[in-house]
Amino acid sequence: MMERLMEDGFRYGEPVYTQCLEEMIALSEELRKQLDREAADLLDRLEDVFVKRETASVEGAFREGVRVAILLALDLFPPSGPPEP
Repeated sequence: MMERLMEDGFRYGEPVYTQCLEEMIALSEELRKQLDREAADLLDRLEDVFVKRETASVEGAFREGVRVAILLALDLFPPSGPPEP
């Protein structure tokens, strides 16, 4: 269900997200021009780790938000069980 709620292609934080992404790409390209091959490879690895960290953070925040929403809903609308004898 969580996977269904989280769309892979959806970017939270628009339009700031896209603006920052474009700036990061431009800065990476500019930096890459100044680096030798070994350093450029390290930059690639750093970018990959950053993306993994960002993905984990967004997924964790989303899951926590859903969990808190469910707890709030249960607090406001407790499940009704069978009537007590």
